[in-house]
Amino acid sequence: MDLKQLFADVARALQSELVGYVKLEGGSSADVWRLDLSEGDTTRSVVFRQHRAGELKEHEAGIAGKEFRLLGRLSELGLPVARPIHLDEQRRFLITEFVAGSATVDADAVGPAIVQMADCSLASTRSTSRSSATLASLRWRTPSNGFAPAFPRSQRDGNSSRFLTPIR
Repeated sequence: MDLKQLFADVARALQSELVGYVKLEGGSSADVWRLDLSEGDTTRSVVFRQHRAGELKEHEAGIAGKEFRLLGRLSELGLPVARPIHLDEQRRFLITEFVAGSATVDADAVGPAIVQMADCSLASTRSTSRSSATLASLRWRTPSNGFAPAFPRSQRDGNSSRFLTPIR
């Protein structure tokens, strides 16, 4: 099946009509496209992410479903993530809402971004209830270098505290 036909099938599954598509940059393990859909008098864009079969390892089986469920949970917790819309685990793709903007990080922000990702990763290895409480307690702001989580002062430690400023 060619891409145009696949995207038209996705549009029909979303009760829409495909009016265009554009390949998005990035996606180290998945092919990522913006699909432009017509729904009556309105047009909306969604993101199509299909994980590449040849690059999946055995432990990554069901990765699209895992990503779909994670995005759904993060969205429920109020984090600013693209809301998942549709999942096709057999063909390893998911559809999310399209959020306009840039996924790039300024060179000056790379260090703080890595620390923040590590802090979030450490939080996810704790018990489910504590991780959920940690994620639920995050409040988001838009600093000059993009999105960054602001942790309550009690959750900061070590060098990471200089990068994480609470919202007041």
